Amino acid sequence: YIIAMTANTQEDDRDACLKAGMDDFISKPVQLNELERALNKSLGLDPGIEQDAPSAVLLDQTQLDQFRVNDNNDMLRELVSMYLTETNGQIDSLSTQQNPDTVARIAHQLKGSSANLGARRLADAFSRLEETAKAGDLAPASDLLAEIRGTFDRTRVKFNALLAE
Repeated sequence: YIIAMTANTQEDDRDACLKAGMDDFISKPVQLNELERALNKSLGLDPGIEQDAPSAVLLDQTQLDQFRVNDNNDMLRELVSMYLTETNGQIDSLSTQQNPDTVARIAHQLKGSSANLGARRLADAFSRLEETAKAGDLAPASDLLAEIRGTFDRTRVKFNALLAE
């Protein structure tokens, strides 16, 4: 039983892995519930309906829990603070960037850091921007960046509320 693990999260990436002979697919960063589902499926223990992808979730709490040590939020606060500062600046730089390769590279980095901190909806938006830029088409970028900015602002509010608890 072979489980593909990749940072590529598009549906066509999943299909390509399955067509190449993989038995299942999980995306990075690895979510424990996805890994557990795939492993259980490989052992025939979980024949149930597949879970909905967490991509619609603004902020995946289970992803954040790994950064809490003994119910202490200090590491999480530091990571979130750095993430919010860096991501805000990178989004600003994307709005003036005209080079598709640079847009794709920055969007890829932001997709990964967003996913690592559980900002699923934002990671999905960055993934779409990355794919658009890789195709060499920056025409839809302004609409995507407006969506990204709004999603980032909502994510920031959610992070701040979470850390104020």
